[in-house]
Amino acid sequence: MSKGNPIDRIPSSVIDELSNQINIPGNHRYPIDESIGYNELRSAIANWYLRRYGLSLDSNDEIAVLLGSKEGILYFLLSKINKGDYVIITDPCYPTYPFLIKLVGGIPYELNISNTNNYLPEFENIPLHILKKTKAFILNYPNNPTGAVASHEFYADLIKFGIKHNIAIVNDNPYIEFVDDKKSKISILELDMAKEVCIELNSFSKIFNMAGWRLGMAVGNRKIISEMVKIKQMVDAGAFLPLQKAAIKALDAGDDYIEELTKKYIYRKNFAVNKLNMMGWDCSFQKGTFYIWLPCRDTNSSIDYSNYLKVNAHILVNPGLKYGTSGEGYVRVSLAVTDDDLHEFLLRLANIYR
Repeated sequence: MSKGNPIDRIPSSVIDELSNQINIPGNHRYPIDESIGYNELRSAIANWYLRRYGLSLDSNDEIAVLLGSKEGILYFLLSKINKGDYVIITDPCYPTYPFLIKLVGGIPYELNISNTNNYLPEFENIPLHILKKTKAFILNYPNNPTGAVASHEFYADLIKFGIKHNIAIVNDNPYIEFVDDKKSKISILELDMAKEVCIELNSFSKIFNMAGWRLGMAVGNRKIISEMVKIKQMVDAGAFLPLQKAAIKALDAGDDYIEELTKKYIYRKNFAVNKLNMMGWDCSFQKGTFYIWLPCRDTNSSIDYSNYLKVNAHILVNPGLKYGTSGEGYVRVSLAVTDDDLHEFLLRLANIYR
């Protein structure tokens, strides 16, 4: 239950297209539009954002294809951050963020999030001397690991904050579809003035179960995208062209598939949360992603509790401390498992607390 590694099926049309494209000799050369991504895929991404979120993107300079969204974080930081610059993140957060910030010489400035503030960062009171040295704000909603979601109102305030202080904003948004109500399926770029300071990262890994394909996208502010692409063209030659061409099929045929997958994860989460609440937990605050942010029992040490579950129930979960000091007291449970495994997990947990 520890890995967010999807196991559900990939659309069959995507597999068929990959099989067709891989047999074309020319597709095994360096990919077309190698640094920014295959033009037809970028157009498909633009059409997908318009169809799903009513968002207009210029495929020529507001979209770049990535080797997974992790790559996007690194190229953004390399293009934006100098030694000693601050980058605001939440605590807890995805561990890649602080690691890469430090790798490029930046300084993470952590804002604690918890159930007392709906797991949203309170950025209004950041000291002025920090803001003067801050170049970027990286956040992730729907949030890994907490399952929290952000509102239009929160994003509007964040965008004004970024414009006021000349801070670039990155919303890492691979779980955009996995929420229990449509009003929370938000791209930050839907908001007024968002493109002035924002980019969004997204991925085929979660929405289309294509994690091993390593395909993602950066969309939004054209200057930021351009700076990322300048670095990318010196580092990699782009994604394998048959993968990019097959990914177009995923975007073109994706609406029914996404709705089916979303319903599946919502069912799993609601089922699990209800069972956990019956066992004495309170997990009612969790609205997004396919993770459960589970409070530890009988200890505040997430490492001790994850070891306890491993030894006593043969259950593997991630300790909250992995995601930052504010993650202490929790473990993260992934629902990217079969229904049978989910039932087995809940049964083993129930046997401990019977």
